[in-house]
Amino acid sequence: MADASLRACDDIARERDIARCVLSTYASLHANGKPRRSQYTSLCAFVVSERANARDASRAFTRVVALGTGTKSIPFRARDSHGYAVADNHAEVIARRSLKRWMMEQWRAVAEGECAWSAFELDVESDRDRDVRCGRGNDGTTFDRECDETTNERTRTRSRGAFVRLKPGVEFHAYCSQSPCGDASVFDRPRMKGVRETEGECVDIGIGKPSTTSEGEGRARMKRAKTNGASGGGAGATGAKLVAKRGDGVDSSRDREHGVKSQKLGAARIKPGRGDASDCMSCSDKLCRWCCVGLEGALLSTMLREPIRLSSVTVAMPNIDDDERDDDGELQETLKQNVLNALKRALETRMDVPGVSASTRGMFRSPTLVVGAPSDPSLTSYDGVRNGDRVACPTTISHIHREKGFKGDGRPQTEVTLGATGYKLGSAAPKASAPPAERERTAAKIAAQISKRIAFERFIDLFAAFADRFPETARNHPMTPVVAAAANAEASYADVKRRAKMISGIDVMDDAMRAPGSPLEFWVDSARKNELYGAFVVRERSTDARSRDYQPRNGIQN
Repeated sequence: MADASLRACDDIARERDIARCVLSTYASLHANGKPRRSQYTSLCAFVVSERANARDASRAFTRVVALGTGTKSIPFRARDSHGYAVADNHAEVIARRSLKRWMMEQWRAVAEGECAWSAFELDVESDRDRDVRCGRGNDGTTFDRECDETTNERTRTRSRGAFVRLKPGVEFHAYCSQSPCGDASVFDRPRMKGVRETEGECVDIGIGKPSTTSEGEGRARMKRAKTNGASGGGAGATGAKLVAKRGDGVDSSRDREHGVKSQKLGAARIKPGRGDASDCMSCSDKLCRWCCVGLEGALLSTMLREPIRLSSVTVAMPNIDDDERDDDGELQETLKQNVLNALKRALETRMDVPGVSASTRGMFRSPTLVVGAPSDPSLTSYDGVRNGDRVACPTTISHIHREKGFKGDGRPQTEVTLGATGYKLGSAAPKASAPPAERERTAAKIAAQISKRIAFERFIDLFAAFADRFPETARNHPMTPVVAAAANAEASYADVKRRAKMISGIDVMDDAMRAPGSPLEFWVDSARKNELYGAFVVRERSTDARSRDYQPRNGIQN
């Protein structure tokens, strides 16, 4: 039987092909971590397509390379400062963390020639090749401003520091089993007669069936309007909280839309975090940012030639009850258009405001947006919350693709974690009363492979492996000194990430997206709010001993 994550598709842009690849891959996974009959979850996956001919899109192969499920997030005050717990356990974030793990496996395999297929290829050059490309003369002068040592560092990073690049004809796609939480989830859900999305600053979420409940039950239902939809709507509203400014910073603890019938359009929001503020931005906001800075994140961006952009985003629409269907399908088409309008607003048009400069808007690479068929009731909160017969699944699934016979780093392809703690399923979270050193040791034993701490150590090992194999490229790489320091526990995760953002220019893009007047102006940055967050260093013994022996070479100094 062929690999469930590998499909030949006639048209990779069509949602049914992307959805089929994702859903078949999800169905092939073990039942552990999946929702039971009385539960629901959310599913997100990243799909890679490769055209047989870079100029011909008529035939392509797709692979589901990373997949995630989940609906939970952890309150900020309950976060693990050592980086072992996953704080944001929503499907889109789990899938992206899985994607970065898959990328690191791919890059190491490409460097070592161990992978039969890869979406990436090496992009290294010797000093001599670089001198030829830059037009460097015998006296050391350069004729290419991109290679001029006096040029701003961000201008020349991509040309002098990349190790890998995306192959021609390779594209990335995203699939979501329901609208991402936050702005993309705020849309009109028409009943019986089609109603286009409301034009203005707010959208009414109270267009449900006439309520037959008592006054007391009606008030209780109104309090749950944000997650249920008014009158039990189940779709068209988000449970994420508005981010609002206050005198001494950002107020993300108060729910300003609690019990209201309408929600603001285009606004930034955070996830509830089991009642308390999580300080995790909504998935709509994060997807919007990824469309600008790329999917690879700050650390991996320093090894990649160009950012990885999404070519398409497919979102499954809500299901329509049989008693609400119309004969001509107008209701379905109206709902589909409303979901598409909300998705377009969340990822694109809301940034087209005076507070966002033209240059910043130019950074965005808008993917093709598609609204697909409704997903299974177990993969969306719409039906379960509406009917009251399902609750959120407490577990999350992280899965990455591996070619047949490829072992990767030896860790499991699929991992299940508990959304309420961010640690591996079946393990007890560290006791708050235990000494700090004991808590850290316990957390290290039950950490998820996609946690920040493990991902950070894996990146240090990966960079060191590339530096050993390609010393000339490493010598010219501006990240080498700080990575060398981190390998010896002399630089923290926050230090390395700060340097990576500066080198790749992500810090400039973040500042531009959060400029006054921008919808993302009050973006909650956890690292800035808590000085301990990100202060961890690599462990005394990493999973790969090579990083422990890594030292600056060829005259590079910390």
